[in-house]
Amino acid sequence: MTTLILLAIACTLDCVGGVTLQTSESNNTVVPKQPITINSPTQTNLQDVRFVDTSFSNRKEPAKQIWSDTGIVDAKVYGNKKYSHKTIQKAIDAIGSSYKTLNLSEGKWLISSDMDIPANIKLNIEKGATIDVAKGKRLTIRGLIESPVTHIFTGVGEVVFDTDYLQTVYPQWWGAKGDGLTEDTVSVQAAINSFTSKGGDIFFPDGTYIVDSIGIKSNITAKGNGQKSILKQKSGSQYCVGTNPYNGKIKRGDLNPTNIEFINLGFRGTVDADGFSEFFMLLDIRAASKIYVSKCSFIGFRGDGIYLGEKNLAGAESHNTKVTISECVFDGINKDNRNGISIIDGDGLLIEKCIFRNCSRPDMPGAIDVEPDSKHNIVRNIKIAENRFENIGGHNIIQISITFKFGKLDTPIQNIEIVKNIIEGDKGANGIYIGQPQFAEKNTPSNNILIHDNVVKNTNRSFMLFGFKNVSMFNNLFDECNNAPYISYSESNINVMDMHIIANTFKNLSQDDGLGVSIFGVHNITFKDNTFENIGKVDGTYGNALYFRRHGGAADYVAIENNIFRGNNTKVAVQREKGNVTYPEHNRIKDNTCVCGETIFLPAGNLWETP
Repeated sequence: MTTLILLAIACTLDCVGGVTLQTSESNNTVVPKQPITINSPTQTNLQDVRFVDTSFSNRKEPAKQIWSDTGIVDAKVYGNKKYSHKTIQKAIDAIGSSYKTLNLSEGKWLISSDMDIPANIKLNIEKGATIDVAKGKRLTIRGLIESPVTHIFTGVGEVVFDTDYLQTVYPQWWGAKGDGLTEDTVSVQAAINSFTSKGGDIFFPDGTYIVDSIGIKSNITAKGNGQKSILKQKSGSQYCVGTNPYNGKIKRGDLNPTNIEFINLGFRGTVDADGFSEFFMLLDIRAASKIYVSKCSFIGFRGDGIYLGEKNLAGAESHNTKVTISECVFDGINKDNRNGISIIDGDGLLIEKCIFRNCSRPDMPGAIDVEPDSKHNIVRNIKIAENRFENIGGHNIIQISITFKFGKLDTPIQNIEIVKNIIEGDKGANGIYIGQPQFAEKNTPSNNILIHDNVVKNTNRSFMLFGFKNVSMFNNLFDECNNAPYISYSESNINVMDMHIIANTFKNLSQDDGLGVSIFGVHNITFKDNTFENIGKVDGTYGNALYFRRHGGAADYVAIENNIFRGNNTKVAVQREKGNVTYPEHNRIKDNTCVCGETIFLPAGNLWETP
């Protein structure tokens, strides 16, 4: 038997078999169960939807000069068999302003004085040649270097690239082994420090580079050969690579690092050997802008794969802006981690086409956790799109959470879009959780939360949403959850305002508690063109599809239109808990269909208040 009870709103329920209940509205229908196929409408009628702008993620190759020379000069002919900076200088003087390649042949070239290689010269380092810069001295290269991937900079002095050409350097030039046994922190850091603010590329050939809290700076692209180029976190190190401008290892950095890329690299943690540690991460991004992470893997992190935090610089909060994380893999290996990605602060963030699996222990948030640490943090313009989540633990698979101790942030959460993700849980974690302690009113700024075209399966609760104004949920499939998804919250000082739930499919939800989609305090909420199928306890003993709860505030200005309710487990289509407050004159229900077991329309049970 299936019941359609309609929030004290007048309606008509036409039952096949001649039993008709007449009231002042029309076209709500109860029919016998039969095999039918429901196609969600393609038009969601959401004219006011404003999608998140992610144009900042469009990557542009750096505008660098192209090298072209007119010949090769051999430096050794100017030195009478003496390989020194004086010999190189004589060759440079002979070249003058012409564009030439200057060849350094096999042997040790001693640089015992500060020296500049001008922009019109490219150094070609032959196999077996090394450059030994004396302590306290600097070799500045304003053109280019070409060299085998071997140890060529052998001195303790400094090598600096200050060039308008696109220079690629290799950690091996400073002695990196990449053998998975030797620590390569000093060599990798030297490669990063070699660039001025003009930047350049660092390429990691195949190998495993053990590193300890490397600092990276502006205008640098770090890249490799995917799974073959691995940066492995040293045991006990807080992170592999980070943008913290106060990292003492960085030379010639700036307070707000920008334009940094990580492409085709593998990051490896030590959770399998060292176990869980909440505040250890693989990639640590703070106070940075224009960060691009693509086709990288983050495996075995002890805390987070990527951490996006704030930084107080010179007494002011500095925020992360324009961060793209695309086509990456986050694998915690053993679900003994914190999060795949932790976001404390971000304005302009795109997470797309990534895979998350095997991460987050039961007492941690989940795969993606947006959770500010203070009221000063910024959380806005965030898009989470086309990702896949598999075997995720923690509390919530995708979480945006403002803790109750903060209340609302100083800058309102705005423009959050969760779209085209496939979320497959383990029945322990909730699917999508977006919550903050806010009571929205007429003058409350719009939050603009969009959840659309996702598949959410096998979770504890499919979703929990509360404390927001202007929420749109459309074209999603929510399938198989243990307990009731929540809209709004059980406290009277938290609500949801202006929410549109359109063209979704809700299947096999609330299998343990039978409480359906539970709705607390709401103002102006629309359910339209949705399908509700088998909502209730799996044993068929109890089930509400939409359940308006007595806790929290009133359910006011509610519209339920053109929805289909069906399935053996759905006993009541729309139900109110005893003590729920609503205002019938503000509400509207029409054109709904309930596919029931018989031709009889049952009233609510004695435990529940009927309209």
